[in-house]
Amino acid sequence: MPYKFSWLPVFAAALITSALTILTGWLASYGVLGRKPLDILRQIES
Repeated sequence: MPYKFSWLPVFAAALITSALTILTGWLASYGVLGRKPLDILRQIES
């Protein structure tokens, strides 16, 4: 059986990985997005 390379799985994997990375980053920083930076820094110091 001859091997035939297909770019579709490569592009699909890259797209899914990018989307999951962006989604994970957004969810991890969701609670901080609406707060002021100084408030966050003060909370970290104490």
